[in-house]
Amino acid sequence: MPIDAFDEAALEIARFISDQLDDSRSAADFLGAEPVRLTEALDSLALLELATFVEDAFMVAFQDDEIVPENFATVAAVVGILQLKGAVTAPSAPDVADRESAHP
Repeated sequence: MPIDAFDEAALEIARFISDQLDDSRSAADFLGAEPVRLTEALDSLALLELATFVEDAFMVAFQDDEIVPENFATVAAVVGILQLKGAVTAPSAPDVADRESAHP
């Protein structure tokens, strides 16, 4: 299954957290069914560093009122904000032809 823009963005953000913010967890810990909540894993300075990274990496700008715990609760929440800003496209649902060819 190919990786879409949503998944690529999520993986890039999770890797940044794991590699650059001195978090002992792997990138996979921030993804998946029950991801680590960023507001519990990162202090306020690290959340600001994450916001700066996301702005630079995805060429977006956050207003001060957008850098709030709700918008940075999980990696998926961050990618959701990027979707709203048009920096990341939503995962596409397979069209009917794709579903029919997968299940003959």
